[in-house]
Amino acid sequence: MWLINSQAAFLSSLLVTSASYLSYKKRVLQKANDKEITYDERDELDKIDDRYELFEEEKEEEQKDFKEIIQEEKKRQKGFKNAFSNLKTTLPAILSPLRFFAYLFLIASFFYLNRHGELVIGAFLSGFFVVPAGVLLYSLFKN
Repeated sequence: MWLINSQAAFLSSLLVTSASYLSYKKRVLQKANDKEITYDERDELDKIDDRYELFEEEKEEEQKDFKEIIQEEKKRQKGFKNAFSNLKTTLPAILSPLRFFAYLFLIASFFYLNRHGELVIGAFLSGFFVVPAGVLLYSLFKN
């Protein structure tokens, strides 16, 4: 029973993680193709002449006090309008059909094991947390 529970949870966790990655990757690529994401707005001649941006004019934001900048950013991030805007941009990735089926598989496997009296919570949780722990360790050792 331990092996069945841990493997069902592991597969569910792997499906959820993979589906989330693919849906957010698709969203980022779509934004990049729509040119909503810009990396560098300088032209090619400026990049050659001033590679390290030594001769750039000081921007208005750089002249402000550090505390003022932080307060402006906090004001900009608060509010219903900003929260709605963030939800609107991430909603397609959240409601991805692949993610929906991955979560459905997770719930169905849990209830199936529970209904047939074969659910071992320790095994299920240990199998489920292998993928997130692996991703966390990979990200820590990669940097």
